[in-house]
Amino acid sequence: MNKVIKQKKASSAVRIKKNLSDSIRQEMAFKRITISGLAKTTRTNRNVIKRVLDKNNTSITLKTMAKAEIEVDPDTFEVRPLKLTAVQEFGRPIHPALAQGQIEGGTAQGLGYALLERVVMRNGAMANSTLTNYTIPTTLDMPELDVVMLENPYPGGPFGAKGLGELPMDGPAPAVVNALRRLGLDVREIPATPELIASCTAIA
Repeated sequence: MNKVIKQKKASSAVRIKKNLSDSIRQEMAFKRITISGLAKTTRTNRNVIKRVLDKNNTSITLKTMAKAEIEVDPDTFEVRPLKLTAVQEFGRPIHPALAQGQIEGGTAQGLGYALLERVVMRNGAMANSTLTNYTIPTTLDMPELDVVMLENPYPGGPFGAKGLGELPMDGPAPAVVNALRRLGLDVREIPATPELIASCTAIA
């Protein structure tokens, strides 16, 4: 009887482990796209895309693009990002999980730079130099993220890779400002705090 119970427990554990593995595999389905795939999606000639990406490819060039979808509260002037698409070209992603984590973290920092992180200087020193009065994004501030890694192997790097580093921070702020300007707000500086939005003039 004990043997039967142990066998049942073992088979249950195997099923649970398999279900977890399947879930992890689904969660870790990284969005990667080749140049040919991008050409098909955007209906652009593959050679044109390749030529743009490979321009100055004798040096290490990194490309980033972001698109922000936002909403603005008409009463409080708070800007809330709803979705951000981040496309990064950094050669070949050798470790997609680490690369995606880096992109997500950098995107969060970029959104903080765009909407929240305002440095206050007083008497030559930073007056809000602690996390009690310098606002950074939390998980509650983050929108849906759509991360795309554009594969374009770099011949001068190991296994076709280039550095990723701080690249993901470059796209979110321009994307947010462009979205605000599309809403008719003449935003010319960041962070786009509610106070700034309230004082903005409309784009003619």
